[in-house]
Amino acid sequence: MRLSIFMSHPIQYQVSLLKKLANIDGINLNVYFYWDFGCKDSYDPEFNNIVKWDLPLLDGYKYSFLRNFSLKKGTHFFGCINFGVIIPILFKKQDVVMIFGWALFSNWLVVIAALISRTPILLFAESPFSHEVLKKSFLNKIRRKVLKGLFSLINGFLYIGKENKMFYKSYGIAEEKLFFVPYAVDNERHFKSQKLIHSLGVNRDIAIEKDKDSIVVLFVGKLIEKKRPLDLLKSFKKLQEQHTTKKILLWFVGNGTQLKELEKYVLNHQMINVKFWGFQNQTQLPHLYALGDIFVLPSGYGETWGLVVNEAMCYGKPIIVSDLVGCGADLVTLNNGFIVPYGDTNKMADALKALVENEKMRNDFGKESRVIINKYSQEIAATQIAKASLRLFK
Repeated sequence: MRLSIFMSHPIQYQVSLLKKLANIDGINLNVYFYWDFGCKDSYDPEFNNIVKWDLPLLDGYKYSFLRNFSLKKGTHFFGCINFGVIIPILFKKQDVVMIFGWALFSNWLVVIAALISRTPILLFAESPFSHEVLKKSFLNKIRRKVLKGLFSLINGFLYIGKENKMFYKSYGIAEEKLFFVPYAVDNERHFKSQKLIHSLGVNRDIAIEKDKDSIVVLFVGKLIEKKRPLDLLKSFKKLQEQHTTKKILLWFVGNGTQLKELEKYVLNHQMINVKFWGFQNQTQLPHLYALGDIFVLPSGYGETWGLVVNEAMCYGKPIIVSDLVGCGADLVTLNNGFIVPYGDTNKMADALKALVENEKMRNDFGKESRVIINKYSQEIAATQIAKASLRLFK
């Protein structure tokens, strides 16, 4: 069965999924990229950094780069204008095509070409229901009508978790069109990294930043408004003011437009034990996850999932997320973490204090995180995509 996937660019989280999918018997996978971001030195305005991932992005599956006619390439709607998508769909027989979301012009071209050629369409998207209910403007009513029209043309919907399924249900999508594909990172790579670090030790330059008696609160991601890093910083300040007897460190791993604001806040409030690590590439992140004791993602609207939570759970970390982080409903339970109201720095400080002051809780929560994350693997995800594709093919 010929399955062709169309996506914006080689995404560091997704390429390992593509490799696993390409290795499934009966699947002839071809991937078409709209853009080569990340394959070479590329400026990411949200990271405020030049990005080139230090893991192989193009190994293990068949791919092509389509010519992008956009004058301003990116992941905004007109950032990917690739008329070449019609060639493999209209002139090379495809059994199923798959797109990632609807936010790119080229994805709509794929839908049009697939309709003309009567090729079944799979849709993979992340939208959570909790974000949908926040949109109450007149423009959103128009948006919903447009999406209902689009969804009527889609043959199968790959939902990534509970919130995403509820989102589709709110549009009246029938159960038989819904296929569960757990949103996952390359768990095996992280498990192997953890074992290697356990036997060889953490990178020396990183290890010296933490002594054995301290507790590290860890944030990994872009330092931008959507991620709400300032909420975490304010919560950490409240935690410090509670005079806990523990030595607590707060590590921000990442870069972004809010870095200067965060640094200014630390300076103005004379805070100690806060470190900004800047952008760290994929091979360095395992060392930082290994040294973290509590992982926090305080994001607000726009955090449709939060794959860094998956990564932290691979290293057996207790988790704190806001109630707008899309993965919370699936990955965070009473036995491995806390879900706090978005923007409530008092509740976040309370959650931090509970974990900081209870080593047994941290350990038990971390063990449960490992149990949960085993059910969210790319092996399972690849199998589910293959099953959905074969269902449409038949």
